[in-house]
Amino acid sequence: MRALLAGALIAGLGRSMLIRLILRKLRSDVARLSEGDYGPLLAGYEENAVLHFNDGEHRWAGEHRGKAAIERFLQDFVGAGVRGEILSLWI
Repeated sequence: MRALLAGALIAGLGRSMLIRLILRKLRSDVARLSEGDYGPLLAGYEENAVLHFNDGEHRWAGEHRGKAAIERFLQDFVGAGVRGEILSLWI
C-alpha cells in the first residue's frame, strides 16, 4: 500500500511540475509575441500542425494548416499590435 501511495504522490508531483513548466514556456513565448517576436512560439509547431483560432467575425478566425500558414497568422497578429498574456492553463 505504501508503494502505491508513494507512486501516486510522485505521479501527482510530476504532473504538477510539468504543468508549471508548460505554463512558464507559454508565458515566455506570449510575452515575446507581444514584443513582436513570434519565433519562439512558432518553433513549437510541427510542419503539419493545425492552429484553430476561435471563430467569430475577425480576420484570425478559423483553421491555419501547416507551419507556413501559422507563421503568416503570427506575422499578421504581430503586425496588428495585439498584446496578451497567459493567466492560467487548463489541462
